[in-house]
Amino acid sequence: LAVGDERFQRKCFRRLEELKENGTSILFVSHSSQQIVELCDRALLLEQGQRLLFDNPVTVVRAYHKMIYAKPADQVSMIQELKELDRGNGTKQDAQLVTPPKESTSPQPDTKEIISETDFYESGMIPQSTETYPIQGARLDGIKIFNSEGREVNNLLAGREYNFEIRGAFLEDRESVYLGFHIRSTTNLEIAGQIYPLWGKYIRKVDRGQRFKLTHKMKMNLTPNVYFAGGGIWSTAEPVCMHKIMDAIMFRVLPKAENRAFGYVDLAVGEPEFDIIEE
Repeated sequence: LAVGDERFQRKCFRRLEELKENGTSILFVSHSSQQIVELCDRALLLEQGQRLLFDNPVTVVRAYHKMIYAKPADQVSMIQELKELDRGNGTKQDAQLVTPPKESTSPQPDTKEIISETDFYESGMIPQSTETYPIQGARLDGIKIFNSEGREVNNLLAGREYNFEIRGAFLEDRESVYLGFHIRSTTNLEIAGQIYPLWGKYIRKVDRGQRFKLTHKMKMNLTPNVYFAGGGIWSTAEPVCMHKIMDAIMFRVLPKAENRAFGYVDLAVGEPEFDIIEE
């Protein structure tokens, strides 16, 4: 799957889908986290030939990321925690560190949902799957969503513009720093993301004690459903990942009274046109 052009890769993926539909067991070995989440029903995390965790793909991928971004001194204890979790002896708190989101995975809303004409904030919308990576030179304090009136919201109207505001602080002097922001589905599919400043570009220098605010202005073209947002701070120096939070917040795109879109993104820019062609 790592070779060939896009057409060949798509052909391979389609063949895997056919095998799954026919009930064939497939052993898929990969370093691509996204492909594991998309293709696999179960995942096995190995470290130097040792089994660490066998669970659903989202749980295993998050455990893997948490381990590789941890400080070397913390990895030994983390490996032991994963082994205990794998044996079913992990504490409830341990389990929450790698628990995937527990919302509906359907990309379409319940047709019985009440249609709202205004966006609003719901205090009870707090993800149970938030995962914080080690703080190694920077700290993300949180992500908030604001509407055009400056009000914080987490129930959004499709087609409206919103500001996703990320705040944090730098705890060390660093060079060549960049920030990332992502939106994921309930199944951990990465739907959209933004890099700041640009791919291949960096914030030249940051100083210890500096605080920052980064705002991404986005048009909400996602289809009605629940989504999760997170972000991270990286640099070209070790440790590369200065801080990262998965599922920092969750938000809902509200259902519309009239809707023809399906999937995750509504790309339409107007009404469709239908004509009968007379031959």
